[in-house]
Formats: sequence, structure tokens, C-alpha cells
Amino acid sequence: MTSLRIFCFVLCLISALQLYKAQNTQNNYPACTRRDGRQGHCIPTNECPRIYDAMIKARERRMDKATKTYIKNSHCPKRKKFYVCCEDLIQPNTTTINITTNTRRNKTTTTTTTTTTTPSPVLQLLDVEGCGSFGNVPQTINGYQVIVQSRPWMALLKFKTGDGREKFLCGGSLISSRYVLTAAHCINPLYELISVRLGEHTISTDRDCGFSKGRVTCALPVENFEIERVFKHENFSASHGLNDIALIKLKGHAETKSHIRPICLPITKAIQDKSESLREFRVTGWGKTETLASADTLQESIIRKVPRENCCRAFRRPSYNNLSIICAGDTLGDACNGDSGGPLSFLDYVKGKQRFVQYGIVSAGSNNCGRGLPGVYTNVGKFLSWIAEKMVEP
Repeated sequence: MTSLRIFCFVLCLISALQLYKAQNTQNNYPACTRRDGRQGHCIPTNECPRIYDAMIKARERRMDKATKTYIKNSHCPKRKKFYVCCEDLIQPNTTTINITTNTRRNKTTTTTTTTTTTPSPVLQLLDVEGCGSFGNVPQTINGYQVIVQSRPWMALLKFKTGDGREKFLCGGSLISSRYVLTAAHCINPLYELISVRLGEHTISTDRDCGFSKGRVTCALPVENFEIERVFKHENFSASHGLNDIALIKLKGHAETKSHIRPICLPITKAIQDKSESLREFRVTGWGKTETLASADTLQESIIRKVPRENCCRAFRRPSYNNLSIICAGDTLGDACNGDSGGPLSFLDYVKGKQRFVQYGIVSAGSNNCGRGLPGVYTNVGKFLSWIAEKMVEP
């Protein structure tokens, strides 16, 4: 047993050194212009999810004409083997204005060029201005219980089990009016996903009320949405625990209200890079998992980020030493309050305002709550291209 642990640790250490080297050079990838005119960065093919997934489809002869054209447009200007010009989510938009000035002797034309940023189609689907708002009450009650309406992006996924019963078995987070982010392992053929509930706080009560800012506040009724489509990451691996991400498209739009509002995503590189430097996160949920009992009222814990090697050792999976994974939780706090598929977040500044940003998705953890073992979270920032691709699919 001891030799197995030592072997796992050595593998983790080797992977960590390789990833550290890659991470230090990641920020130096050169900018590029794709053949279709869109801006990007010339990065390794396996770090650009949209291109990488398309190439896998090509091997399986499942690639359509539009995807072939997209790949052809993705060559780096200076051709480099195994590198592609990966499209940025935020595209610069250059506008040229000609101003003509008439004087007594001559006519002068002045050309003014203004560069702004134009969001990609997916950013136009996100509520960048209103996301992550929490009513200025980020604190919890008694360290765990969340104040009513302060986490309006929380979602509960209802499934029909094999014996015909309906249960909430996983969580998720609202990221736009029609899309809920969750974990791929929640989309299980043994259970049928039948609906998503938004605006919930205490499951057993019909009306959620709480005391805040010196008065009693009651939330509007919960809203249940049927499912239009489910996108499960094509490369999800239960054995390796990687690519544990799924996107649910709701049948109908979730109107923004005091108790229903999307969380922010790490859409800029500056925010994405924080996933490596932040020391702590918040994990929120009802403790919904496929096997464990859960809380009736929404809970939250603040947990510390720990090295990925901790998750590698705890679960004996060297594959967890991967930049697409966040490892968090120790003896000062673990992930027992989180739902499978629920959000790992941080209260950050976005456009000059404090907002909650989702950095991770609850992927895996220990069944022994309170022992301080770490939890595994899918790093959302590494899957923005995949999310974007799915959100713009017809």
C-alpha cells in the first residue's frame, strides 16, 4: 500500500513540474489573425477545445463542411506544427471614420480610427452587466446557511429514478436566461433528467422568507423549467475524472428577478488566471449527491485552494494533476455543502462592482464529510470555448 502511494506521488510530482513549465509560458503565446478575420492566439492544438474536439470528429469522419472550413481558417500565420490560431471570446472591432474639413484654400480629410471590443455571439447571450449580483449580503448565517435571495443563480436538477420516483440529485448554476451549467457525471443514463428548478432556498417550504437588513424578506415562488437539450462534454472520462462539464438548455427563458439571476463566468483572461492565484473559494449548495443525505436549506462554506497533488494523492488519480482541475478543501473546511454539478465561486470585482464569479464545478469529493479531504472541481475557465460553441448551436 505504501509503495502504491509513493508511486502515485512521484507521478503527481512529475506532472506538476511539467504543468508548471507549461503554465509559465502560456501567457506568452502570440496574438494572431485567423483567415476569417477574427482575432485569436497561436496556442497548442490540445489547448483549444473547439479545434481539438473538431479534429477528433474528423478522425471519426463526423465533421461537416462548416467545421472543415473553420479548421482551415485556424492556421497560425507562421505555420507551426501542432499549433492553431484559437479564436478569442472578445473580438476587437476597428471603425474608420473620415472627417472632411473645408477651408478657404483647400479641403482637408482627416481619418480617425477607433478600436473597441465586440463580444462574440456567446457573450451577447450572457448578462455581463447584471450577472453575479447578490443583494450586498454575501455573508452566511452561523457560518453556513445562506441568506434568502443572495445566491439567485443556484439550480436544482430533478431526475426520475429507475423506480419511478422524482428526486433532486444534482445541482447547477444559471449562466444565462436559457443555460444551466452542471457536471457531466450528473447526466447519467440510469436517471432521466426531467426539470431544473430555479429560485429555491428551503426545499421543504412553499415560501422562502428570511430576516435581512432589519426586516423580513420573502422570495417569489420557485420556477421549474423543462429541458430542451443537454450537452455533455464529448471527452468526459469517468475513469480519469476529466472534462466533467455539461450544459443544459432550458425550454423557455428564465426572466431575471430578485431570486433568479445568472452568475458571472470568468470571461476575461485576467479573471481566468486568478484560478491559479486565489487562496480560497466558496462552495454553495444543498449537499445534493447521488448517494449522500443533504440539507433542506441552501448552505455555503469557504474552502481553501490546495495543490493539485493533494487531490491526486487523496483519490489516487495522477490525471487530477491537470490545469483543467481545481483542488480545494482541507481540515479548515471541505466541500460537504456543495452539490454535484454546483458552483465553486469567488466574490470578485467585475466592471467595478463586486460580483460572484464561477471558477469551478463540483466534480468529485470524499463521502466522509468533515475529515478535511479535498474536493475536485472542473476549472470553468478552461472550457469557455466549449461553452461558447454549445451556446451558439441551433
